[in-house]
Amino acid sequence: MTRVGGTDREARVQVEPRSTRASDAYESTLRYLSAVSAHEPHRPGWQSPTPVGPQLVRDVMVTGVVAAHEGAVFKEIVDALARNRISAVPVIDVDRRVIGVVSEADLLARVARTHFALPKGHHVSARGEERRKLHAATARLLMTSPAVVISPDAPIATAAWHAARCRVRRLPVVDDAGVLVGIVTRGDLLRGFLRPDSEIKDDIVQNVVHGAFILDPSSIEVGVEEGVVTLNGHLEHKHLADELIEAVRDVTGVVDVDAGALTYRYDD
Repeated sequence: MTRVGGTDREARVQVEPRSTRASDAYESTLRYLSAVSAHEPHRPGWQSPTPVGPQLVRDVMVTGVVAAHEGAVFKEIVDALARNRISAVPVIDVDRRVIGVVSEADLLARVARTHFALPKGHHVSARGEERRKLHAATARLLMTSPAVVISPDAPIATAAWHAARCRVRRLPVVDDAGVLVGIVTRGDLLRGFLRPDSEIKDDIVQNVVHGAFILDPSSIEVGVEEGVVTLNGHLEHKHLADELIEAVRDVTGVVDVDAGALTYRYDD
């Protein structure tokens, strides 16, 4: 068992002075464009809000990972699970690439010493898999493969979706080469939802409403209760309201957004 713990020249742009004979219409156009750019952050060039709190798997994963080498024997794996109070371990090869996972269910199949009737719809191959694990002695033979893994740069929501869809409690985190770099559990993925409502509200008001969308905070009323955000106010355009709602959804700790009281003037 193992624990995984030459310069570019700067571009120069010269701005030529404008002729003093420019028309009043030209001046008016410049003022108009300046006003539009200041009040329409959704246009090209708009900077999305700076994320606050954990956003990616790397922000919540554990790097001290208990892993089993492919040649680890049955009793070594059982001992590792018991000592570390975990329910599964990733199996790695000599290059530390994840090749599978051994769980308590895999180990129980080995000690059962008998075959149970398989549910309807299971194929013969499934029975063969059960026989293989029944007589297995090493991690390579006991493991379930391929493993359900995730990248450290994946959004937390993506990892949560994979964990729920595949019904696994722990996801090995691997780099581009498939090498084990960490582990993330269901609890890790849910940690961001422990943020206090007051902290979530401050984040939304300062970094989304005022910071990213450059809106007057007094024009949008934000409420947060148990992670559910309510938005109340009036905007000029529907697409701006939609973008605001999506930006709020992306704030760490937000469970849902109720924007029923958020209105707009133009449906574009």
